[in-house]
Amino acid sequence: MNNIEYRNTLYEVNEVFGILDKSLIDKLPKDLVEKIVAQKAKKHDFKLDYTKPLKDQKLLKTTRQFLSGLYLTYWAEEQDKIKMRKRMLENERKQYENFEKNYKESIFYNETPTSVSKQSVPVAEEFAMIEVEEDGFFKKLWSRFLNLFSK
Repeated sequence: MNNIEYRNTLYEVNEVFGILDKSLIDKLPKDLVEKIVAQKAKKHDFKLDYTKPLKDQKLLKTTRQFLSGLYLTYWAEEQDKIKMRKRMLENERKQYENFEKNYKESIFYNETPTSVSKQSVPVAEEFAMIEVEEDGFFKKLWSRFLNLFSK
């Protein structure tokens, strides 16, 4: 996440704080709220639509992630935390299965994945190893001899 996206996320989070119940904001650490206010973007083209629920708002993906992290850490009850963690683990498992399905077999069989173009795959010749010549025995002996006198 770049600096602009980070500041825009904090701006949107601060706007959401404006519609939340004060008791929820009080559950957050004071220094976290102060940092959000201090580091948010000064201007960002975002307006909350008070007629829509929060899930229907046009929030940045990073804002949704940030708010879900706040919910999981500070606001959720224990049973909700368990449900949310199970859902997160299930989503992670699905992503891993998708990764295995799309990439693992193609890499095993030396094929390029379908979503990667052949131009972006590095060629082994481009990364050829550079041969390093080692000094011979007499050259090493001579350099050690010179080092004795340089001290």
